Amino acid sequence: MTFSDQYDRFPYYLSSQRNIFDPSVSRFLVENGLHPEYPDGKKFAVCLTHDIDVIYPEKIYMIIGTAKAFAKGNLTDAIKTPFCRICKKFNPYWNFREIIELEAKYNAKSSFYFLALRLERKTSITKLRISKPN
Repeated sequence: MTFSDQYDRFPYYLSSQRNIFDPSVSRFLVENGLHPEYPDGKKFAVCLTHDIDVIYPEKIYMIIGTAKAFAKGNLTDAIKTPFCRICKKFNPYWNFREIIELEAKYNAKSSFYFLALRLERKTSITKLRISKPN
């Protein structure tokens, strides 16, 4: 029996390899002759990645988000949420600039991986370009 999520991916929570403190892949590679070298003689390296499944929230998000904001008494978010699909400024999924600025602050670099689901929604790559922070 195979389990998958709505995008036909194997769900992480069912994996037997979900202990993030057990570097099973690294152990396998070392046991099979790979001896990695890290910059400046460091003992390890960290790879920062971002798996981006969506950049525009589903329509139901606007309804639920607005209702939750009203329930919490947050009028600002209740007013902004309905416009999150048309204005990147109000879109909580469109936080690339904040991520890039945070990385610049800590001199870090990361990779972004985008999941392309529907061909009918065309988002120009120019819309995804973000200028580097000053």
